[in-house]
Amino acid sequence: MRRAYNTAVPPLRPLAVSLLLGALLTSCAPLRPAVWTVEARQTRVTASGGRVLVNGRPFFPFGFYHISWADQGTPQTRLDDLDTLADAGFNVMLTEPVREAETEMPPLLARAQRRGVMILAHGIQPRFVRELAGQPALLGFTLMDDSNYNSTPPAVADLQATYKALAPDKLTGITLAVANDRPESGFFGVSDSVSNMSYPIGGTDEIAVVYGVMRQTVVQAARRGVVPLATLQTFAWPGQRRPTPAELRNMTYQAVVAGVKGVVYYSYRSGGNRVTDDGPLWQETRNLAAEMRVLSPTLLSAGRRELTPDTAGQPVRAVQFSGAGGSYLLVVNTTPRPQPLRLDLPRVRSLRPLFGTATPDFGRGQLGGTLEALGVQVFEVR
Repeated sequence: MRRAYNTAVPPLRPLAVSLLLGALLTSCAPLRPAVWTVEARQTRVTASGGRVLVNGRPFFPFGFYHISWADQGTPQTRLDDLDTLADAGFNVMLTEPVREAETEMPPLLARAQRRGVMILAHGIQPRFVRELAGQPALLGFTLMDDSNYNSTPPAVADLQATYKALAPDKLTGITLAVANDRPESGFFGVSDSVSNMSYPIGGTDEIAVVYGVMRQTVVQAARRGVVPLATLQTFAWPGQRRPTPAELRNMTYQAVVAGVKGVVYYSYRSGGNRVTDDGPLWQETRNLAAEMRVLSPTLLSAGRRELTPDTAGQPVRAVQFSGAGGSYLLVVNTTPRPQPLRLDLPRVRSLRPLFGTATPDFGRGQLGGTLEALGVQVFEVR
């Protein structure tokens, strides 16, 4: 089980951020249209421009850390859970170590290919890598979990070299806890992707920390040319509760607004429970999967323009994404209290509410009103 972290992030220097964002955004034009699911007979996975590419097409991983061994997991329950995730609209499942990789992983990968789900495998021994690398549904390998507690950058770099030698066309990744007092810069650049973990519900942090730690992750990833991902909380800390649907939605959009290029929830199984046991929370994850499917082509190919100050303690985060998939305005109240909203949008002619419940108070180039506690609003910009 992962730990609670003190994740308040100080303001980043505007000039440094501008330079880094410029470098990131100029490299983000898609080579081919983005895809949500992949059903090709062969797949080549690369990291380019801060995104995952599958067969040259941008791909937005959105799914669950499965926890293969929880609740007496078996090969059959893994297949059943994969079907559940596919039916719900997710495109990625991360597995933890299985008992017999050479016999258990091929059937899982074969089912995943049929269902249009990609697998990011953790705990696969090098002797199995070359064989599994030929499976089209294999996105790649998690090299290390909780990297800054379990390893060092040189050790991860050695793993990267080993796995890349065996499977050069597959993604490598690590999970990490980036925080104010632990930016962990050395872990950026020793794998293709870095997934930052943020689990504030029932821990020691307020929910608003998600934006700060994910923004710091995106900026550091841009500096080293790796893919920034988010690992977000669906489990309950011991003696605590799971996130509410509103909290999960809020955390997800904080991460997306910060600029991550994929989201994985931890976890589908934790202890003796599945996330499907919580009906409202499970339904909200399904809603989010549908929304990300709509937004992901723009999130992957987009220019990102911040409309609120990128400073610590900012209660409302608003960003406009524009690209091949369209133009969208995402607004997030990061606090459990209503917040006033006033955005200057001089170049916007109209806003169409896409996700969220509010009717926009928009006129003369200004968006006003009040954001409800933990409120999230998504508009199509016209």
